Amino acid sequence: MLVFLVFVFGLVIFWIDIEGVFLSEISSTKQRIFNSPNFIGGKAKNLQNTAIMVQNDEFKSNDKNEVRRMFFNPNDPKKVPSVKGDFKNEKGDYFAWLGHSSILFKFKNSTFLVDPLFENSASPFPFVVSPFNGSSVFSVSDLPKIDYLIITHNHYDHLNRTTIKKLAKKDEIRAIFVPLGVGKYLKSWGFDEAKIFEFDWNESLKIEQNLQIHCLSARHFSGRAIFDQRKSLWASFLVEFDDFKVFFGGDSGYGEHFKKFGEKFGKIDLAFLENGQYDSAWSQIHMFPSQTLQAATDLKTQILMPIHNSKYRISYHVWNAPLRDITKIYENSNFDFTLVTPKIGQIVPLDLKNFRSEKWWE
Repeated sequence: MLVFLVFVFGLVIFWIDIEGVFLSEISSTKQRIFNSPNFIGGKAKNLQNTAIMVQNDEFKSNDKNEVRRMFFNPNDPKKVPSVKGDFKNEKGDYFAWLGHSSILFKFKNSTFLVDPLFENSASPFPFVVSPFNGSSVFSVSDLPKIDYLIITHNHYDHLNRTTIKKLAKKDEIRAIFVPLGVGKYLKSWGFDEAKIFEFDWNESLKIEQNLQIHCLSARHFSGRAIFDQRKSLWASFLVEFDDFKVFFGGDSGYGEHFKKFGEKFGKIDLAFLENGQYDSAWSQIHMFPSQTLQAATDLKTQILMPIHNSKYRISYHVWNAPLRDITKIYENSNFDFTLVTPKIGQIVPLDLKNFRSEKWWE
């Protein structure tokens, strides 16, 4: 086991994401990063003090068996239940969870795709972080017409080069919204620079007459290699229609920002919040199920959809623990919002008519 870990460590040390480190920034991005209050010395910083790794007693007690289970876990599912939704022929307002943090959202003839990943790995190495059997059932060809693409940050499980290159061939995509510093990937992988909009935190853009997007903070980090850590921003996004608000949380540890968003924007109709890949060592950059529920409360959300689970094994916990535990806490408490837990690919109407959450992970 020690030899294996040394080998993996060596690969990480000497491997560099050439595109991520040496790609040219979009015009004016370097100056915007230099002027941004959210960057110091060219590196992004969280609004709250945040440690990527928390060195606590529980973390120190993790032995080699825990590390081994990250790569070879006997508790992985034989097959994750999923549904092959017919998105191209769905007429109403709906959303569909495509596994992990990939989301398809349609409202009033505007279709958003968030953090799409349809390939066989969520890492730079094709043999590491592969999807569970049954959890990866979609390809770009299954998607309907996409109007807007949102990328929350540049980690491999949210930004995939192969998927982006395929999406770049879909000429109907009108605009791509990304945090500051992430646009260079989209430009390099085939998207017209004129379609790419980079945001700093608390910047907004009116997309259409009755539609605007807000880039908001998150408590996380960025980086695709050793030498580009925190060189780009990470973010959450709020899409606001006249009569509907949807929050895409990306990756974020729990923090005071959720309550601030709830106070600023009032009722949020639908929130997609991280619930998975948590660990005591990552307690400030990922949320535990109880924190996801609290974040939804802080946001004053009406519908909560927990994401970032059930497709990849990135942390130590059992694959179905996030949905199992968040549902148990929800059922034994009194929350003012609806928790929805559809299968991967299941079409969920925004009015929730004819939809019923099932404990499909049991």
